[in-house]
Amino acid sequence: METFGATTGAKELSWVGSLSCACIFVAAPVIVVLITRFGTTTVLAAGVLCVTTGFVAASFATTYWHLYITVGFLYGFGGCLMYFTCINVLARLGFSWTMRIIGA
Repeated sequence: METFGATTGAKELSWVGSLSCACIFVAAPVIVVLITRFGTTTVLAAGVLCVTTGFVAASFATTYWHLYITVGFLYGFGGCLMYFTCINVLARLGFSWTMRIIGA
């Protein structure tokens, strides 16, 4: 918190993680449409690119709202792209294969 000045408190910085988690689950319907249209490989690559861009851009943040954009939205959307792509692949493998993979 010292990096962003004395006026930035825990309340402002706590929104970064909240926005990230919200983006992961709010964008899910859009991601399913993207997976069916472009395929899993393309969507997964876009997710990796979004997450990497979000974290690299966050390292240059000078105010807390920069973190809202980079970690909150870019990382959140990229994480959603990657998470739901992996879940989609597991669902396509079938229930028995999925249970073997996750160890249940």
